[in-house]
Amino acid sequence: MEMDNAANDPITSFLAVYTVRDPWGRTSTLEFHQAFAAWYADWQGEPISLGDGKTGNATVQDGLSAHGIRKMKSNGNMTFAGIRWRDATTVQALLAKPPAKNEA
Repeated sequence: MEMDNAANDPITSFLAVYTVRDPWGRTSTLEFHQAFAAWYADWQGEPISLGDGKTGNATVQDGLSAHGIRKMKSNGNMTFAGIRWRDATTVQALLAKPPAKNEA
């Protein structure tokens, strides 16, 4: 079911599975992008390819903004405000994966 929804809106699916809405939550933008890219590569079997001239990070940020999640600096680090990881162990497994490489 998760992957069916992901086909229509991967950001919404990722948020539902891996994050919790928390008004005080802060999630590192770097960790978020790395975890999302690893999840996306597992799902698609290839890295994020948008073909719209935007970087993967810019498109993800646009998607998060549509969900009311904003990027902000917190304690000197860039974070996404309003979310936190649902299960740190699962996210750490995503972060441990080597980045997918674009085949050009």
